[in-house]
Amino acid sequence: MQVIDPDDIEPTVNLSSAEHRDGRQVHRRILSRLRGGPASIDIGFNRSAAGLDYAMPYAYNRDEYCYTAAGCARMQSDGEVVDFAAGLFMWRPVGAATQRFTVTSPYNSICAFSPARTEAWGHLLPQTQIGDPAGMPNRPRPQFRNPADVAPLVTTEPGVMHRVMFDTPGMEFSHIVLTSGVRARLSETHRDQVYYLEAGALFVSGETGAADVDEGQFLFVPADENFDVLEAKSDSTLIRWSTPGA
Repeated sequence: MQVIDPDDIEPTVNLSSAEHRDGRQVHRRILSRLRGGPASIDIGFNRSAAGLDYAMPYAYNRDEYCYTAAGCARMQSDGEVVDFAAGLFMWRPVGAATQRFTVTSPYNSICAFSPARTEAWGHLLPQTQIGDPAGMPNRPRPQFRNPADVAPLVTTEPGVMHRVMFDTPGMEFSHIVLTSGVRARLSETHRDQVYYLEAGALFVSGETGAADVDEGQFLFVPADENFDVLEAKSDSTLIRWSTPGA
């Protein structure tokens, strides 16, 4: 297992993006197949400045699973307008397009792709494949969910509030709240797991050792490892991406 601090990761810059070149958008690959990460999932931490207005349509050749950690961005997707605000989850199926992305307050997002990207920016579909929404009425759209609208799992152990926000063949995307002092057994066999600690403090122990996880850090547990227990040193909120190991 591995604890990763976003501030320790050098940004990945798309030189064709003015927003990347001038620093209005900073993208860090927390987990990347290009740097030895798993084939099943990669994950990026993005910081975008208020006022950024990206009006070129975009869509991807693989599923995307995003969480807004701070701020808000307005997304216009095939006529639907959603304010993707802090605390909300999104699943963008393959081919689902957004025509405009406007950052309305300083915005931090965490986005995972499954399967993992094999090129720095090769997951972006060319404009010729995105098309006019008027001619594609059955195209999938990004889906958004609020944890307040999702019932927790009834099988959750005491002191654990686990909500599965999206569950697709490629990814389980969850919101998990732990009460201080609880020792939760969240690890899943044969699945690559990434946890983001949004709030609180954790201690984790497993086959390869033990570590503390601080607020704002990530914990990666590969499919061939398990952790024995995850202890909440204070009330803690986690976001989890879990995918079958490749």
